[in-house]
This record gives sequence, C-alpha cells and structure tokens, in this order.
Amino acid sequence: MARIGVVGSGGMGKQHIKYLINNKRVESLSVFDINSDSAKRVSEQFGIGLHDSVESMIDDESIDAIFIVTPPATHAELCKNALEAGKHVFLEKPLSSTLEDAQKIKELDKKHENQFVMIGFPERFNGPNVELKKLIDNGTLGTVRTIRTNLRLSLATYGKNISGWVSDRNQGGGVVVEASVHSWDLMQWIGGAHLARVFAEGHSEKKDGKIYDTEAAAVGILKNGIIVLNDCTFTLPKGSSFDKKIEVIGTKAYVSIDYHKQNFLVYSTTEFEIGDANYKGLYYPDLFWFSESFGAVKNEQDEFINCIENNSQPESNVECAYSALKATFAVTKSMDTQKAVEL
Repeated sequence: MARIGVVGSGGMGKQHIKYLINNKRVESLSVFDINSDSAKRVSEQFGIGLHDSVESMIDDESIDAIFIVTPPATHAELCKNALEAGKHVFLEKPLSSTLEDAQKIKELDKKHENQFVMIGFPERFNGPNVELKKLIDNGTLGTVRTIRTNLRLSLATYGKNISGWVSDRNQGGGVVVEASVHSWDLMQWIGGAHLARVFAEGHSEKKDGKIYDTEAAAVGILKNGIIVLNDCTFTLPKGSSFDKKIEVIGTKAYVSIDYHKQNFLVYSTTEFEIGDANYKGLYYPDLFWFSESFGAVKNEQDEFINCIENNSQPESNVECAYSALKATFAVTKSMDTQKAVEL
C-alpha cells in the first residue's frame, strides 16, 4: 500500500489524481497547489486530503511518496526537499528546465540510496510500445535501421487547463522539450542507445522577450547507427485529435503503429472529457494513454507503486530522463544555429 501526496492540481496533476484515487493499492492521497482554489476544487471533487503548503506535505510522515507535477523549473528544488525528507519521488517529465538543474537531480538521486526517483515517461508503459520493444529485443526485426516518430497536438484544445509556461522555452521548454521529449526517450529506449548527432529545423516565436517553440522536425543518429526522425507540433487546429505514430524499419521486419487506430470513435453534441481536455463533436480518444483500464498513465503509476512495495529501482529513471533532455536541448540548439549538433 502507498500513501501519496501530489504537488500540482491542474492538467496532468489532476489526471494522476483521477487514476490514483481508483487504485486499490493507494492507501491515502492528498494534494497541494500554489493555486489554492484549484487545489481545493480537486480535493473536494475527489474527496482527498488538502495541504496548505508544499512544506507540510513533504514533512508529513504519513506520506511515502510525492508526485511532482509542476513546471520543470521547479523540479530540482522540490525533488531535493522530498528526497531529504525521506520520500520516494515521481517526477513528471521533462527532468528539468536546464541541464544544470538536471545534473543536480542526478546527484541527488545517487546520494539518496534508500529512495528512488521515477520519471513520468508513459510511452514506456504504452501497450503497443512494450510489444514493439519485445520484437526488437527478440530479434524479430533483425537489425534496426530507422525509427521515425511524430507527436502532433492542438495546444488550443489539449492545453485548455495549462498555463502559458508550456510553450515558453525557458519555463516549459516549448514543443521540443515539453512534448517531443517523450519521443526522444522512446526512440533511445527501443533503439538501445543514446543520441549521437542531430539536425533540426523549427518554428519559434519571440514575444515579450520570450521564445515560444511551436513546431520542429529533426533527423539524427543514435550511437549504434540507427537513424532517428521526429516531427512535433503544438499547432493542430482546435478540436483536433492527437496525431501520434511510430515506424521502425529493420532488416527482417517493419513495424508501424498508429496510436489512434483503436476502433473507438466518439461523436457527441455536448462536451466530454478525455485526458485533461474537453471535446465536442467527432473524436478518437487516446485510450493507449488515458484508459483507466489499461492506459499508459495508469500503468506507470502501477510500476511506481510496485517499486515502493518491492523496494526496487524504476527503469524509467533519472539517467534516461537526462539523456532525453540532452537530446531535446540539442534539437533546439540546432534549430537556432542551423547546424548539426554533436552530443
């Protein structure tokens, strides 16, 4: 059984709470948010505990683990405080907003041997991806030559409950760091190697002295020679479904996954909730992520609780998150310099 506190009540924070509250292995659940009104609403909606400060939650001896679901610029400090208080940590991706802070988290993770930090990379717990990795690992595909991914979404729809920090390169990281970090972790995970070199083009907007990354396309190569490609965007029209695919080409077989070909179609004349956004009309729900029966978010939570109960280290760890973060920073650097970047 696990006793969990969640820092962050909007967007993905509320989504985690939605699944945790129905997990029979969660003994108790509480929430804190700097937006006290949001935290109070979520507390009342789900009937969970409410903390009036992050310090009171972290210092609460009845809590085993902390979910940190906040902007990445806050991750290093919150992670440090939670680990020093003896808590296990579930840290939403990306690892941090800078490599310097990410390095601090790596050092903290190594220092606190009796706790663990798991990173929120649900693609590692997405059923089709788990099967794909098995095919690669057992040799069915032969030698993998190319991995291609895309992650396209409408921030106007999906980001309904998310503040503007998501698109800001220095806070959320923009589409490259905030969104495509999923793809870079996935490609390195199934490809079995870190990124060696990348070249990228993209679109960014400058407003009030800030950079907002909205689209990017990148091609690179892993250290084992696998070619990797990714394109990502935040600018699909409002109301659009996610567009998410992966293709893997090997010497013996080729695999293509379209995450929306799930034979599940919704048409509604009133708004309905999928994930943390509301939709109206025609929609293909992303069940592979958001199903309460078998979705990747639920699966990664189960793995986190497994690690607590078995005193084991998660595979989705700080080291892999650091590598994925480095890849996204290399993409934005290549966008800025219009040159290939070596890692």
